[in-house]
Amino acid sequence: MHACIMGKVITISEDAYYVLSKHRAPKESFSKIILRTFGEKNKISIMELAGAWKNSPETVKIMKEIYNERKNFKMRDIKFD
Repeated sequence: MHACIMGKVITISEDAYYVLSKHRAPKESFSKIILRTFGEKNKISIMELAGAWKNSPETVKIMKEIYNERKNFKMRDIKFD
């Protein structure tokens, strides 16, 4: 007896196919690669990311640059006739 597995046909670019096949374990199906990479167990809660960049020297530097640029920003007057 043969098992019939229903599936969907998708189209991907050659580049996407190459990337998928490069990450493929021996005898692993493309469906399994996708599920392994993007499946439920790989979801990250946004709360897990909270504070991830806190006090990083690069982040502090960028935030100071943004603050200084905004501090020096001047609104210009626009007159409508």
